[in-house]
Amino acid sequence: MSVLYLLAGANHFINPQMYAAIIPFWLPYPNELIHISGISEMVLAILLLYPNYRKTAAWLIIAMLMVFLAVHIQMIFDKPTKFNIPMYVLVIRVALQFVLVWWAYLFTRNEKTKS
Repeated sequence: MSVLYLLAGANHFINPQMYAAIIPFWLPYPNELIHISGISEMVLAILLLYPNYRKTAAWLIIAMLMVFLAVHIQMIFDKPTKFNIPMYVLVIRVALQFVLVWWAYLFTRNEKTKS
């Protein structure tokens, strides 16, 4: 899980244009949000490695994923052609958020969970 979020966070800096395209128009400072979310993902990925911080990091990941879920749902209601992403991919992305929340939740339940 740590590797996933470390790579995802780094991708915010490698491919910021990908994230810029999906940020809802009503959110201010999209470039800053891209960087903040990337840094957040990387910090939380690192915190997952430390047993004393693992539960807190997992709960913060869940909170972050809920925000991302709202963005993914917004994408479905926007014109899918705006993103050049097929509708079924958008729906799979929403479903994937629930899988990721469940995975993070497992880290809140068991202190011995390995990252």
